Amino acid sequence: QRLFFNRYLLDGLENTSPNWQSYIFLPSLDALLEFKVESGITPAEYGKNLNQINVTSKSGSNEIHGTAWEFLRNSYFDARNFFDPRTGPQPPFKRNQFGFTLGGPVVIPKLINGKNRLFFMVNYEGLRERKALVQGATVPPSAWVEGDFRAVSTPVYDYRTRTFNEAGRVTGSTPFPGNVIPASRLERISSAYMRDWMPRVQAPTAVANNFVNTEGRPTDNNQQNARFDFAQSQEISWMFRYSHAGEFQYNPTVIPLHGTNVVVQAHQGMLGQTWVIGANKVNEFRAGVSRFENSNVPIQAGVRNVVGELGIPLDSSLPLYWGVPNVTFGAGFSLTGNSPDSPFINYDTLIQVNDNFTWNKGSHNIKI
Repeated sequence: QRLFFNRYLLDGLENTSPNWQSYIFLPSLDALLEFKVESGITPAEYGKNLNQINVTSKSGSNEIHGTAWEFLRNSYFDARNFFDPRTGPQPPFKRNQFGFTLGGPVVIPKLINGKNRLFFMVNYEGLRERKALVQGATVPPSAWVEGDFRAVSTPVYDYRTRTFNEAGRVTGSTPFPGNVIPASRLERISSAYMRDWMPRVQAPTAVANNFVNTEGRPTDNNQQNARFDFAQSQEISWMFRYSHAGEFQYNPTVIPLHGTNVVVQAHQGMLGQTWVIGANKVNEFRAGVSRFENSNVPIQAGVRNVVGELGIPLDSSLPLYWGVPNVTFGAGFSLTGNSPDSPFINYDTLIQVNDNFTWNKGSHNIKI
């Protein structure tokens, strides 16, 4: 089931990004009390997507309880996958997922004794992943970059020697002597691009996948979650929760230093009240704000003005748009440059207020 076929609620609050249709905040498993997945014909209060996923965070209790964990994956313990080279060292992979959860009554000596009234739950989870990727690319060999096509049987013609007929069609041209383009005839911008931003493959001619990029894909993720519950009376209870998650990931392409940085920040704060009215009525109030920030930008953005260095006559005054230009060679060669959809920056802010009133009367259940 794809993420964008689901709708997510966390503690009764909308937890679905309107742009990506995925979750805004993904809580740690140890911070959850329960979750429920509904599909098919869902109650009228839900809808919107094919599946409804309702998640409830954990609250504190009268006793202090805590957990701590560390999950480890390492290439030292793994077998090679099908695409790894059969010889040489195994591509490194390290994944550490760790955190803690702590909950109980809020107790401040001589000030607050929260037993039976005021409770807390705090949670932290971190992820550190270092994964080596093996990506093959087909790039022009260094001989071609320097204008040397002696190993190619097809003649390379000098376009300046073209002759035309009365209809404007080319009727002839002269090949470069020895199939070698003089260095003085190589375009300055192209030469600089190939020298500074393309790998050098020492070969007389091109073959498929003649270069392998082993850049890693590092991922750092941190999330914090804090919830407080207050029992005002036997009928009325309050809860407040603040959650934050931040993730950084570098996504390499088949060419070194042509990748992008993906940065995600999620914030969610909410206040809720549950009021039990008599034996058969319940009112649930929720108010909250969610903020989801997502950016996918070249690693050179704000750091190195590649377009300006190469002398390409384009406006490069905005540092956010600095990056490696896209160059298409055709003829089976790999695409180069940063991702064509970068830079991409997206901000979603959701402000929510909802109130649900439930009344059970005999065999009937009324919910507004």
